[in-house]
Amino acid sequence: MTPETILEHCEHGRSFEVKRWLKKAFKNWINERVDLNIQNEKGQTPFSLAAKSGKIPLMDMLANMGGSTISLNHPDYHRQSPLMLAITHGQTKAALWLIDRPGVDVNQGDFYHVTPLIAAAEFGNEVVVKRLIEKGAVVNMVDLNGESAVIKAAWQGHAGIIDLLIKAGADLNLKNKQGRDALNIAVMKKHPACAEVLIRGGCHLIIGQKFDMPFRLAKMTGQKRVVNLLKDQAGVLKARRRARRVASHLKPYNRAQIKREKWVGE
Repeated sequence: MTPETILEHCEHGRSFEVKRWLKKAFKNWINERVDLNIQNEKGQTPFSLAAKSGKIPLMDMLANMGGSTISLNHPDYHRQSPLMLAITHGQTKAALWLIDRPGVDVNQGDFYHVTPLIAAAEFGNEVVVKRLIEKGAVVNMVDLNGESAVIKAAWQGHAGIIDLLIKAGADLNLKNKQGRDALNIAVMKKHPACAEVLIRGGCHLIIGQKFDMPFRLAKMTGQKRVVNLLKDQAGVLKARRRARRVASHLKPYNRAQIKREKWVGE
């Protein structure tokens, strides 16, 4: 059996057929000390192809039989790991299997610095996002365009994922290379549910240029719900600032302040 045949069946063959006749072939390869990380023209190994196709029995067989010789984080020519391939091809069960597997890097980015968490947030996979956060994925990593998982979720309108990221401590005020943050993008793309989660999560309300303010964008595009939320939040912030000013005047002066006032008075 040639390596090309095995690679073909790892990607396109049915799981039970592959497991039935490949098991013997892989045993022979291991006995002959053949490299199990052979690659196709895209730089993908049998394990990567199995993850991409969601063949968990084959992945399990390769990982257990190959042992340390199987690379669980082997990047292809686009630097996509098996975990990234599983996420981007909608293989949720395979992605969860990989995340729980010891030795899998949950923060390994591809050629564009897109991490598994950023990809899962963009594709709207809440289950994978939650599991990645539990396994220690860094929530504030950004891709080459400066976009974090929160910004990707805001582009696509995934309010539930934004809520998960906020609870994990994500920075809501990061900006991409175009100078837009998650709230600005959510308002621009008319995702009021995302805007509400971001506003209640404590993001900055006024950022960017004057015409890019979320309030102005929401008002121009007729998003009344977002406009009202921004007004309410602005009122709360004004009240807090007013309370801080009053409290600062009530504090007793320290010696440095007294000396400074005397010097100014003279």
